[in-house]
Amino acid sequence: MQMAFIPFVITAFVSRFARFILVAKLAAWGGEKFAAKLRKSIEVIGWSVVALAVIIYIIFKNNRMTFL
Repeated sequence: MQMAFIPFVITAFVSRFARFILVAKLAAWGGEKFAAKLRKSIEVIGWSVVALAVIIYIIFKNNRMTFL
């Protein structure tokens, strides 16, 4: 299996940057107590988003749903 390196690097950079911004904004909004809870649960949040994206992909692929 071969993967295009440049798109992979760009996607990895964008996703890491988005995670950094999300955590920083939520920590600033919620304060130090919320930031500590967020740091503990960010792994679960991240994997939940990945699982949700895979489920949505499978649903759309199997149903071939189209939107206007």
